[in-house]
Amino acid sequence: MWGPYVDWMERTIVRSLLWPANNLAVKDSAWLIWTKRADEAKVLELARRVGFAQIDIGYLPDEVEGNHPMMGAVILKAFLQTVKMCLNNGEQLLTLPPDTVMGDGSINALRLAGQFGDTCVAVPHIRVDASILGSLTDSPMSNPALVSVAMKHQHKAFSESEIGRDMSGSFVGGIAWQKLGKNLWSVQHALPTIYLANLKQSDYHFFGQSHDGLAPTYGCFDHAWPQVLVKEQRQRTIGSSDACFIAELTRAELNVPPLTKAIIDKPDAFWRHLSHNLHNKQNLFIMRGE
Repeated sequence: MWGPYVDWMERTIVRSLLWPANNLAVKDSAWLIWTKRADEAKVLELARRVGFAQIDIGYLPDEVEGNHPMMGAVILKAFLQTVKMCLNNGEQLLTLPPDTVMGDGSINALRLAGQFGDTCVAVPHIRVDASILGSLTDSPMSNPALVSVAMKHQHKAFSESEIGRDMSGSFVGGIAWQKLGKNLWSVQHALPTIYLANLKQSDYHFFGQSHDGLAPTYGCFDHAWPQVLVKEQRQRTIGSSDACFIAELTRAELNVPPLTKAIIDKPDAFWRHLSHNLHNKQNLFIMRGE
């Protein structure tokens, strides 16, 4: 959490963590925040509002910016230290990015879904445009309320992946969704994000290795590690926004998959066919607004 993301941190994840049900779910936890020294004072001030039992700070190199060519490797180094801390302390890992809004009560659902053994909990979040910031409130927002707001501020990565479009972003982006009825939608997501993890030592070794012939990078968290979770039957995917709903803010010009001609009888086709992609596309995430 650094630079422009500190403002988003205040208006998204910190706001989410101050909503009562979410706050109750995290207040006895430790928060390890990675930032830059220039942003440390502001980040600590924001974190202290939430009331975590413990707040630790890790420092990223000052020269690292969003377009840094080694960003993935830098984030991975920080992430590996976080994983090691969890393993040493016997703690779960809850990921709280600074561009994320979690409906009130969602964190408790994550913790309940991941309370046993070495399970890891995935949620098919949707991308929203930063314009949503004007619609978020300090008053608690239920999951249905947040769904309705998010659907009014869809990022192109989501809006251009609706089933029925002639040209679609689904094939590259991995998302295919459709309207089921009034304030009701279904979503297929080939790459849902793991938000809560019960880590093993083997996971630590996995993250530090190269995959697909590439140098180790944080991208393996979304694109390679889930293969392990599916194979080991550790992944638990939340299938209803009533239990957990997460929206990820994304700048309008970023993460927009190219449009391709939709396949009429396979609108959910995805360009990769890894085991976790095939597994995830079989799941439907039901979103209900208010």
